[in-house]
Amino acid sequence: MNSEISVLFEGDHVAVSDVDVVFGEKAYSLGVYEDTAFTAASENVEILKKMLSYEATTLSFSTLGKDYKEFSVQYEGLRDAYNFTSKNCDFFRNIDVDGDTEKERV
Repeated sequence: MNSEISVLFEGDHVAVSDVDVVFGEKAYSLGVYEDTAFTAASENVEILKKMLSYEATTLSFSTLGKDYKEFSVQYEGLRDAYNFTSKNCDFFRNIDVDGDTEKERV
């Protein structure tokens, strides 16, 4: 299973564009389909590593006529949720995420 990073925008007829997630100095542009923005598959593991390390993160996006910049993203509990899910759903560590050459359980 490969990680997939997405952002869901809820609301009536949300027209979102120009979605970026920024970790420090590095920005990742997300593609938008309807009400959901997705990272490029090739960037998912890199972004997940940053999320699991609690790296400071901001999110920016545009809607019809309005730009929203630098919403901060909090990750409290993300590592615990990731570890709980991996243990109880019986999936294994991704070598790219933790550098472990053995696919052992988290």
